Amino acid sequence: MNIYLDCPVFQDEKLSLSFLEGVIWNGKPICPRCNEIERIAPIGGNSTRLGVFKCYACRKPFTAKVGTVFDGSHLGLTVWFKALSIVYSSENKPNYKFIKGVLGVSHKSAYSILKRIDEIKGDGWKKVVGSNAKCCSKASLELAMFDVAAKRVEWFG
Repeated sequence: MNIYLDCPVFQDEKLSLSFLEGVIWNGKPICPRCNEIERIAPIGGNSTRLGVFKCYACRKPFTAKVGTVFDGSHLGLTVWFKALSIVYSSENKPNYKFIKGVLGVSHKSAYSILKRIDEIKGDGWKKVVGSNAKCCSKASLELAMFDVAAKRVEWFG
């Protein structure tokens, strides 16, 4: 499989986050704890992480990553999106050594990525993009994000 990861979503963390927010929230942030949609504001500041919002109903901070496979991971969304695109455009389940080599992450991170993707993909390790897909693309990432969003809804109800 040829690996072409030239899509801007794979390169820029801000674009990756806005793409994830669009998939998870569809443009309007929703608190994952209390489902509040009105009393929410972004948290600003130099030391604040990217994309953090505060719910003033339950007074808890949150991001679009809460409740997804990206939650609690030290890896950036660009790395996760590259991994999802690789996995969803491959015919068979790639091993951690392949992921480690392509993404340039540690052995432990590559294993963790594949373990978390197993949670959302399950036993359906067939190629989901189509038989003529020869590279990783935004289309394979979008298919992966549907599974991420579905699993998040399943976890939070």
